[in-house]
Amino acid sequence: MEIKQYIGRNYNRYLMDYIRDKDGMPVETTKEMQKRIKRDYQLMDQVYKKQVGAVPDLYCIMHSNTSSYGDNANVSSANAASLEKMFKLNGNREGFSYNNRKSSPYDLTRLQLQAWWYTNHLLMRVKDDLPAKEQKQIKFVKGSQPRCKKWQLVKGAAEFKQNLIALTSESESNGLLTLKKAKVGDCKLNCEFLGNKIGQQTFYLKTQGTASGKHNFSSYLSLSLENNILYLRQKQGGAIKTLYKVDMFKLEDDKPVSVPEDKRAALSSELNVRGRFAQNSTTAALYKLKGFKKKRQKVKSVKEGVKEYVPEIQIQDPGDVKAELTVKGSSLTLTVNGQKLCQRQIKEQAAGGVALESAFGSFGQSQRNIADDVYDGAFKDLVITSPDGERVYYDNRLPGWELVSYHWKHFWNKVIDWFINNL
Repeated sequence: MEIKQYIGRNYNRYLMDYIRDKDGMPVETTKEMQKRIKRDYQLMDQVYKKQVGAVPDLYCIMHSNTSSYGDNANVSSANAASLEKMFKLNGNREGFSYNNRKSSPYDLTRLQLQAWWYTNHLLMRVKDDLPAKEQKQIKFVKGSQPRCKKWQLVKGAAEFKQNLIALTSESESNGLLTLKKAKVGDCKLNCEFLGNKIGQQTFYLKTQGTASGKHNFSSYLSLSLENNILYLRQKQGGAIKTLYKVDMFKLEDDKPVSVPEDKRAALSSELNVRGRFAQNSTTAALYKLKGFKKKRQKVKSVKEGVKEYVPEIQIQDPGDVKAELTVKGSSLTLTVNGQKLCQRQIKEQAAGGVALESAFGSFGQSQRNIADDVYDGAFKDLVITSPDGERVYYDNRLPGWELVSYHWKHFWNKVIDWFINNL
């Protein structure tokens, strides 16, 4: 975990391949590899029998989606020799939840749940994997009925959890909610966007509808986070104009790190970790000394003209952007995370509807769950008022004692987490 932030996707697991050097060349023979993998399964057998009393029937090899049981045919055979003797079932692939009687017991596919998924995200993934005739059996959760009834679900699935609206997209598509009986003109919008960085979550103002009341988005103002880039747009007469755009990484990057500085930090952390797990105190001390020297090594910074290190966005990277958008006639002001970013004149638009959208952004750069094509937009403490705050069009904040109870539960959960992590 200490070097996770530095390795990106350039890693492998020891059961999946030969042990290799920095140039990718094996540092062990095939016999040494086979002996190492066999020993690992023997240790696994001992631990299960000692701690649990028996070896479970089901195994999920780590990591999945390789050629059989590894990234190399010889490694796969070495795994098969032990795995198929110890276990009756094996989850060999990831990204698909459905198996049937025709599936090989040692080539089962599994769906790896992630901590950031909302309930409907899991249900949407399961629904997509089912045969078409069984998909209607999936019932999505809605949450608070009083809050839910104020919105019309057009596409996807939506859960109303206290002061948060979790809008789940359909696979490789979008999710869409429209606010009922809302005709908003001049207004102030406040909202915290909590969806992950890879994906799209959008707030629409002044959407125009047809006679039937449906939003056709022929014109609108929108504030959108798309793969960690914030866009402010206006659509009129069929043309979409970007009023403002900012990369959230650069906005929040108040202390830029150069590529050499990041490499130095990575190597220093690696040496310290090697010291912690060294076979004896002498070797440990040597690694720690090397780590200390590496940390103090002089390298060039961004100010000295070296390229800035910009990490690739991972599919699990959480986002948290607090936005305030004020529209008054032809005047518009945008504030993000307490910073006033944009103040300008725009073409006036007639009052219109309000909508929320979430959309699949891309598969992202991730070893984990790379086939996840469903996205959860998360909109917290959504409030729409008149610019002076006197008229409230919509308020999804928690009132009074409900807010106190929410904060108390949140505090208590943090206390419990601290004890779990530290005791």
